[in-house]
Amino acid sequence: MPFHITTNGQFGGTVYYTGGNRWSSNYADRKVFSLNSEALARKNATISEFSGQITYVPKKWQNATIVSE
Repeated sequence: MPFHITTNGQFGGTVYYTGGNRWSSNYADRKVFSLNSEALARKNATISEFSGQITYVPKKWQNATIVSE
């Protein structure tokens, strides 16, 4: 069963993760993951700054939802 990731857009509405650091309001542009674990790994990816002294999950990802198709 495929999965994709959504979150709320900056100006309202739903946006879909398309890969890299990009999001789109167009459903057809979404990145499809074969496994829930792949989508979950991307959603929970952290960013480290200042030589690893600060590690966080960006807010857009904190609020993201994995959707089963």
